[in-house]
Amino acid sequence: MKNKILPIFFALSAFGCSEQSVTTHNNRAAVKDASYSSAIPEKSIRPSLEQEKEMLRIRTEATPIMISNLSHEKAHEKLQPLLIHAQNLPDAYSFEQFVAMTMLDQRLLKSESLTPSELSILGFYTDLLLKWKNPDASLLQPALAKLSGTWSKEKLQEAENRVISSATEWMQKQETPICKDCSSNEKNLDQSKLGQISSAVHVMKRAE
Repeated sequence: MKNKILPIFFALSAFGCSEQSVTTHNNRAAVKDASYSSAIPEKSIRPSLEQEKEMLRIRTEATPIMISNLSHEKAHEKLQPLLIHAQNLPDAYSFEQFVAMTMLDQRLLKSESLTPSELSILGFYTDLLLKWKNPDASLLQPALAKLSGTWSKEKLQEAENRVISSATEWMQKQETPICKDCSSNEKNLDQSKLGQISSAVHVMKRAE
């Protein structure tokens, strides 16, 4: 299924929290403000006004859970009813990617090490992004790196191929080629989202 790509710029301050995502480890390019890119299914249906209001409500309910001091396990548990409820809305794809990207960016990828239970949670949200062919390799590349040893080599390879394909297609639509000599590292504090995705794809291709 072909997907369109929707860039999402998500500022946590809009939800009553001034915290910004600044990360300089786990092979990730640091991000000053949380900005995510979400895929839109080719045959997506426009939600009604009431459905849009309901989606805004569950997004607003989900956000404080994800940026709270709850454990990864407890936050994941509290998000499950919202993810299930979103299945009744035509833009469930948007909510699933929003939650998955935020859980990776604001929580799971910030942890130097994860327990087996937390790795399972990481796998859950990584799978959600893969399901929708999300192009944000800057999140998926480090997520897959952490899942090495948890997921089979076959599943990891399939996932990496999907990420490279989705991200490359997205970059082409932005008329930005994948860099050939870049790296996703701590020096890229001001790197744009395009640059972060390009760097992550470069790292994945180099590892093939």
